[in-house]
Amino acid sequence: MGIMRHAESEIFSVNITDVTVSHCGTLVDAAYKTWGVNVTVTVHNNGTAPINCTVSAYYFNVTGAYQIGTSQSVTNLDPCNTTTLIFSWDLAGLPVNVTYTVKANATCTGGASDEFVDGAVKKRVWGDVDGIDDIVTALDLKKVKLAIPGYIVTAYADVDGDCDVTSFDLKKVKLLIPGILAEEDC
Repeated sequence: MGIMRHAESEIFSVNITDVTVSHCGTLVDAAYKTWGVNVTVTVHNNGTAPINCTVSAYYFNVTGAYQIGTSQSVTNLDPCNTTTLIFSWDLAGLPVNVTYTVKANATCTGGASDEFVDGAVKKRVWGDVDGIDDIVTALDLKKVKLAIPGYIVTAYADVDGDCDVTSFDLKKVKLLIPGILAEEDC
């Protein structure tokens, strides 16, 4: 819970209640570099006075912590109210098969602050729909084929990142299996 400060009977307190990672509105624990990934941060005012905060989101692993997008401001958030902020996370420059932890922090005028650390997100090999073996195989192709008519639902069948599983995703997986198309080509 955030730090509280008393000032003329007002309590300034902030709490980050949730940090989630999603692609096309679906919560994910892994992502492809072709995807538009959103980190959603939920901020709650636990105090008795309106707060103004700067909120930042980060990803980190053993090599360091890196900011996601730019910091965002929360202005005059009334007591007992919540607001949600969305940060766009570009995975293009990150190596595959690396797992990152996502966190957010809020620092408010009046001395309140909070940090929330979320779960792990792995940057997946492009086209590895099943996520089992870190390579693109016929099983990945089969999963995309089954996802097109809706027989199975998996966010990872959206290989091209357009929020729709189509024959284009199937074609990309077909080209990834023999190496005609490579991760560098996306």
